[in-house]
Amino acid sequence: MSSLIELVDRVNKAQHIEPVQLEIFQNSANSAESYLAHRAAATMQLRGAHEHLRECLEAINFSDRKLLEEYLIVCEFLDAKNEQSEPTARFGAAALARGEISLGIEAIQSAVAGELKDGGSFLSDRENCLWIASQYARAAKSIGWATPEGLDWGHDAIRLGYIVSEILDESEHARILTGLAESLDLSRCEFYVYSTEAAVYRGGERFTQPAYSRPSAQRQATILRKIQESGAGVWLAPCDGDALSAAGALAEKMVLDQIDAAIFDVTQADAVAAIVASWPVARAKINWCRTTPFYAPKIDAVIYGEPDQHAADKDFWAERGIESRFIFEGFVPEPLRESAPVRAAWGIPQSAVVLATTGRNLEQKRGGELIDTIIEALRIHRQAICLILGPGEFSTPKRQFERAGVSGRIGYAANVGEVLGISDIYLAESRDVNTEDMLLATGMGKPVLIGELGPRYSTRLARLIQQPEQRRILGQTMRRIAREQFSMSNTAQRLLELCSRLLGRKETAAGGATDVPMDATAKVA
Repeated sequence: MSSLIELVDRVNKAQHIEPVQLEIFQNSANSAESYLAHRAAATMQLRGAHEHLRECLEAINFSDRKLLEEYLIVCEFLDAKNEQSEPTARFGAAALARGEISLGIEAIQSAVAGELKDGGSFLSDRENCLWIASQYARAAKSIGWATPEGLDWGHDAIRLGYIVSEILDESEHARILTGLAESLDLSRCEFYVYSTEAAVYRGGERFTQPAYSRPSAQRQATILRKIQESGAGVWLAPCDGDALSAAGALAEKMVLDQIDAAIFDVTQADAVAAIVASWPVARAKINWCRTTPFYAPKIDAVIYGEPDQHAADKDFWAERGIESRFIFEGFVPEPLRESAPVRAAWGIPQSAVVLATTGRNLEQKRGGELIDTIIEALRIHRQAICLILGPGEFSTPKRQFERAGVSGRIGYAANVGEVLGISDIYLAESRDVNTEDMLLATGMGKPVLIGELGPRYSTRLARLIQQPEQRRILGQTMRRIAREQFSMSNTAQRLLELCSRLLGRKETAAGGATDVPMDATAKVA
């Protein structure tokens, strides 16, 4: 006979057991055994209720909100968050079919936001993403918003609108927003930033999202000030209505600003942006894809920040007549920093040679070999120390450094930007890993050692440790290359070239054939 612990473990793993196996423990005089047995039995019954409720929802085409809420509550008890998204989205589609546009949009947005937050599998299927896009387009068409006038503004400079879900100092958009605001040639481009405030609680919303936050203007407004000081316009969606009223306000503002090209740097969790993308608010619409594409039917081009992701998707877009390309998101070079006071604060002698790498490099497939390389360098070169930068759990590397007897010359710092300035050499195994920190190091004029780990890598590292002049020359060279090829100015130039081509193509096609958009509705009929 199986023990109670074995039975509970099988129940927690959703493996089948007979309820009678738990009954003997439910009546136990031992309170702990009784508790565990009853809890396991309740879990088994909830799983049965979960299956029946799902069948009920499918029988009525996910149309009843009360039944859906009961199902979601059971999912919460079972910690089955990955099974919440699809039923919620299907309920939203049913609401749209009934004409309840606001409720339907809120449900779909909630489903997608929860999926992206919890890492479910629903959106891993492209057909589901296309279906979500078709529902947003369906809602946008039902509202029937139209531009009061044509889109032929006739500007000499391109008016570029950049749409994000929120504006925060620490967000992934902060760098590109401030970088473009500072790098765009104002004689060729006027820059406008719009935030849909998609993650903000709105009083008109009736469907619960995974989390809410305060408006961008109430949170760390440093980036807002930087953008505005660079001459860009900034607009935040109002929070006193629902997603539909915010979409209408955004569309009217973009038409008022006479936007030529709009870049949607959002996900499908942003219902406001998804609806606006279906309306005629700009002559060209571009999706900047960071995680998953936007899949809006009326998008003209898709930009990828990761080359592998672009290579995997480019044929999909080509089949739909939509241009796609990889554009590296540039960086703003850091000023060279005086490291002497910082080194003193850390107790590091000025004669020391400081190696640096990030914890993410150590967590990669060949991180163990990089640790061995660092240990070898510290053993040979007594003047060398090493700093491990960035967040992470380093118990395994720490044990390896302790066993090797070099742990006293290893330091750890969470803030990469502040501490990287005192380093002399940055170590990485591949340019495909942790590119942002690598570029930050080159922007500071630090020599970056990249390549296949092994004897040749160790020899190159030894040479750099022993030759400070070579470190200086290599650091200056890499800084110059980074500024020329990987700066935000280069990104801004490539974006303007793409916008100009898209706008020119539309002008040429006026009165004749038009661009062929992706018809998401037809693909998911």
